[in-house]
Amino acid sequence: MSQLKAYDVREPVEGHCVIRFASNSATARRKGANELGIEWESVEHCRRIPILDEFVPGPARPSALIDLGRWLECWHCGNRVDDYDKPDIIYEGAAVYCSMWCRQMEFTRKRRRGAAHVVLIELFESQFSDYTIKHIPCLRRQTAAT
Repeated sequence: MSQLKAYDVREPVEGHCVIRFASNSATARRKGANELGIEWESVEHCRRIPILDEFVPGPARPSALIDLGRWLECWHCGNRVDDYDKPDIIYEGAAVYCSMWCRQMEFTRKRRRGAAHVVLIELFESQFSDYTIKHIPCLRRQTAAT
């Protein structure tokens, strides 16, 4: 098996891009185009980014992407977070927040959602005692580095 390398795959219209880890540029281009929802021919470029090879098999750390001049979306408000915002950026795993206020609001939203899940489970089990809820799926919007 070939060693994986980091590639930047960019779409031309809005400038969105993804970092794909692949053994060659053709594979990275195919996977990146698929993730961006475009055709192979529509990819603006597929370039190597050797500095991100340290994150194989992925994903790249959000702070490394910001340091490269990329921007990400705040996980709470959706605003653009880039190098200009560096003093205020809060990193939490894969999540990026534009401010401590957004981080706290997202924390509050998650706590409310967790409490609502508990109430939903209790309500369901009180009405249908023969059944048990083991998991309530949570949908999360996707963010893309550009």
